[in-house]
Amino acid sequence: DPNCEFIELQNIGTQSINLNLVRFTHGIDFTFGDLTLAPNAYTLVVNNPAHLEMRYGAELPIAGQYTGLLDNKGERIVLVDAIGTVIHDFEYKDGWYDISDGQGFSLTIINAANPDPLVWSQKIGWRPSSVVGGSPGIDDSGIVPPPGAIVINEVLSHSHDIAPDWIEL
Repeated sequence: DPNCEFIELQNIGTQSINLNLVRFTHGIDFTFGDLTLAPNAYTLVVNNPAHLEMRYGAELPIAGQYTGLLDNKGERIVLVDAIGTVIHDFEYKDGWYDISDGQGFSLTIINAANPDPLVWSQKIGWRPSSVVGGSPGIDDSGIVPPPGAIVINEVLSHSHDIAPDWIEL
């Protein structure tokens, strides 16, 4: 639902950050007002605040409504500070994972503190959200294993049937 699109920002630092006049200049158009983001806090810029609140609740940390639309095939996103210095410049592709390509799962950066800015434009830097629709304003890491991980899914032990014991990976 394009009405529920959002971009989530998190302050991964140890100090509060004032986002006044920080803006998206490519992909969408949005300029932050006088908003201070505490350490580990999230804020959202959204396509349609009313629709997002109907879906996820009224307690979302929405900074405001952007103009433009996020391209469903992927696109370049650029975030700059008040004087135009680039904070982030990356390209995403929703087709990196089947479930993020039209099935409602969002893309989530795996490690926002990764010092390699090139990872932000590569599939290896991203994972599908843990739930359909994403988890705006909430860290959903650790809910599901990372892509490619092997997990024990099911165990049958000490069976009394003719089937042998087994472990499903």
